[in-house]
Amino acid sequence: MHITQTPTLTKAQTAAAKALIKATQAADGTHRDPYLENDFNFDQTMPAFFLAEAAGQPIGLLTLYADDAPGPDGVVDVSIHVLPDYRRQGVATALWRAARKVLQTAGCQKCEYATEAAFLTSHPQFLEQTQLVKDPTSEIGLIAPAGSGKATDDVLTVVPLTSSDIETLLPLYMEAFADESGTDEDQARRYLEVARTDAAVASFVCHYQGQPIGYCAVDLDDYDYFYGLFIAKDYRNQGFGSRFIQLMMGQLSATRHKDFRLDVDSDNPAAYHVYRKAGFKPLTESFYLSAPTGRWALKD
Repeated sequence: MHITQTPTLTKAQTAAAKALIKATQAADGTHRDPYLENDFNFDQTMPAFFLAEAAGQPIGLLTLYADDAPGPDGVVDVSIHVLPDYRRQGVATALWRAARKVLQTAGCQKCEYATEAAFLTSHPQFLEQTQLVKDPTSEIGLIAPAGSGKATDDVLTVVPLTSSDIETLLPLYMEAFADESGTDEDQARRYLEVARTDAAVASFVCHYQGQPIGYCAVDLDDYDYFYGLFIAKDYRNQGFGSRFIQLMMGQLSATRHKDFRLDVDSDNPAAYHVYRKAGFKPLTESFYLSAPTGRWALKD
């Protein structure tokens, strides 16, 4: 077995990674896709992708999503996919050992492993065997069918994000995500600017009475994935969130024919209600696992 580690994936590697992920999802009944870019990682030169190969064929993939700078509050998200025929043969362990060295060298102190309810249900001994601990808060993955949305609204308008919008949106963005560790002004500006300039992302601003009151980015891939979505605090609980989402879906449906997806924390019932009102339905439930001790722990 050979492991290749790289900060970015080539087109061929991306295609191979996607095929491997789809194969593991089909076997496990899962749906969560890891992020296959490193645009938001704190160090874009740090290896974020680890591909295991046997006989020239990819058999395993580990990804690191490290948008927080190393420190006591920074958390790195780790996703691991191994083809069913190669499980329980040390592939995941080898991938983690390679990634662990990279994270330790970078000074990272904490990581979490992403998994899904369907996988845990079909592998009831997994947590005990790995000594991993499940976070009580999960993420609910939601989906809406292609063609959803509406073309117009009587009070809201939705337009693409421009460079002149960023300074206006910054304080609203920071207020909306104030509870998330590491979201300072520089990071918020980077998120907005990267999304604005990435050809594979559509960024939208929601206007009410000529004023920007919301924002969302949409990753354009095999499906349209909404992230960074918010409505400014003073404009919440007025139905604007679901209408904003429906307008974005309407605009995207005019040129694309992809399903829509997004994630919401299980302890955020208000946002969950907004998304259901916009036409989304539950698809999966993701959990984050930590390793206080044992071979999956980041610290020695």
